[in-house]
Amino acid sequence: MSDVAQTSSRKKLYAIVAIVIIVGASGAVAGWWILTHPPGPPPEQGITLKIITRHDTAIWNVFRDSFLASDLAADANVVALDFISPLAPQWQDVILNPAGLPDVAWGGGPTLFDELISAGLLVKMNGTYMEDVIARVPDEIAGADMKRNDTDGDILWCAAAISSFGFTVNNQTWAAKSLPWPSAWENLTSPGFYHPTATIAMGNAPATTSNTRIYEIIAQKFGWDLGWDTIVRMGGNSKIYGGSVQTQTAVETGEVAVGMTIDFYGYTSMYKYSFCQYVVPQNGSIVNGDPIAIPVTCQHREAAEAFIDFVLSPEGQSQWLRTTINRMPVMEEAFDTPIGETRDDLYTFYNATIENIGIPFDDNLVLSYEWSFIHYFESVITNAHSALRSAWGKLVNWYLVDPVGRQAQFDTWAAQLGATVTITDPYTLTAEKFTEAYAQSINMLIRGDDVFRESIKSLWTSAAIAQYNTVEIAVPG
Repeated sequence: MSDVAQTSSRKKLYAIVAIVIIVGASGAVAGWWILTHPPGPPPEQGITLKIITRHDTAIWNVFRDSFLASDLAADANVVALDFISPLAPQWQDVILNPAGLPDVAWGGGPTLFDELISAGLLVKMNGTYMEDVIARVPDEIAGADMKRNDTDGDILWCAAAISSFGFTVNNQTWAAKSLPWPSAWENLTSPGFYHPTATIAMGNAPATTSNTRIYEIIAQKFGWDLGWDTIVRMGGNSKIYGGSVQTQTAVETGEVAVGMTIDFYGYTSMYKYSFCQYVVPQNGSIVNGDPIAIPVTCQHREAAEAFIDFVLSPEGQSQWLRTTINRMPVMEEAFDTPIGETRDDLYTFYNATIENIGIPFDDNLVLSYEWSFIHYFESVITNAHSALRSAWGKLVNWYLVDPVGRQAQFDTWAAQLGATVTITDPYTLTAEKFTEAYAQSINMLIRGDDVFRESIKSLWTSAAIAQYNTVEIAVPG
């Protein structure tokens, strides 16, 4: 090519470049900069912390917003919280499912978390940072442990809030139905609480850890046999609901007069409705520490510890006091915060709660029969409820004609109604009454063997219906 031609070609190239720069200067310059200055590695994307919980969405929303706005979240590069909320019997499977793999376990009561410990699904919350955070929480409140240690003395879960258990009374419905005043669990077994439309709301045990805790309190307060007798008689006066929220809604709307209640549901009802009243049964409650922990599936340990740090800080603890939650913090410092200073009402309840020494309660004993307990409840109370209500109603109506003269016979039939049932074990083919020892012996079978569980539940339901029908037939009228 001649010099003239080369010069001409260069001029054309320069002209094209000039046009590109003039027409799209910013784009061309940016492109040139990228080509001549290769970028470093992209910045790390923010962490989404996965939390398995039994808490409801009101708690999710409050803690999500407050934590993500905190320096702790920013320093740990947490940009989102992803909550999963399976029923308690599903937790172990969900934790280990590839679609689960949570970083934090939060809320659901001591028994649920003790089961996770037994299954080896919680890790030690050790290290100077976590130990300093957990040291903020008292070791014990009202005789109840607020921390659970392993055999090495390392902490596996720590309470993040506290709860008591009782019932909420809708005073309007209570007065309209002329019911006796309930101050203890046994009051709810009274024939005076029977009504054709039911006066009490009870949650189905497998669907609500808080209502399950109430039934376990009753079983430990009165002993196994009398405890189940009490639960059955309460069931005769009740309507069974799918969970704790539905149970509480039934009280608030006046569908029933009394509902099984964890304390903060009762406080929320009182806050919303002047006619609602939370009652702690006389010598019949306990204080629970509601845990927070780190599961073995945690993928973001530093971020998980930052969330726990927030939850166990005065600011985090004060979030329980918001009017959409109304829950008791585990740390009194929550009441020294701007939110806490507005909740004198809850501070009064808090002081009453921590000064309450409840009934002796054995968490390890509950753990030994938990699965059997909740599925027996569903079998003989929920699944056989129509037969129970019918028999109890006929017995009560017969009794109320002459309470003095018929008391002894009423007690006999009521005890027959409330006795735990006997079935033929589907595997051993031996007759087995539902004693505490038998419940313990089949607990893990109920937990892990679907065929056994469904088979024995069907047998329990059939036996309960037969037992209830026998009493109903025996009652004159």
